[in-house]
Amino acid sequence: MSEPIIHLAILDDHQIVIDGLKLLLQAAPELNIDAEANSAEEMLEQLKTKKIDVILTDITMPHGMNGYDFSLKIKQEMPEIKILALSMSEE
Repeated sequence: MSEPIIHLAILDDHQIVIDGLKLLLQAAPELNIDAEANSAEEMLEQLKTKKIDVILTDITMPHGMNGYDFSLKIKQEMPEIKILALSMSEE
């Protein structure tokens, strides 16, 4: 019996962070990375056409919508999606 597939999206304003996370997570056969974006607005567009179970999002994004506001919007509009927040902030 195969493991259930988790459809994952990664949102971070630094592509190198996305690439690093993808490299780390590719070894997990139960994960499919189905979307990635460098801005909240870009991710919102992708979520219109992709089924995502979990979003890994940066909290601090200096341009456009930040990760906190993005997470609030997702919880209001797509409450079935789980959100994991990434941050280097000490707050």
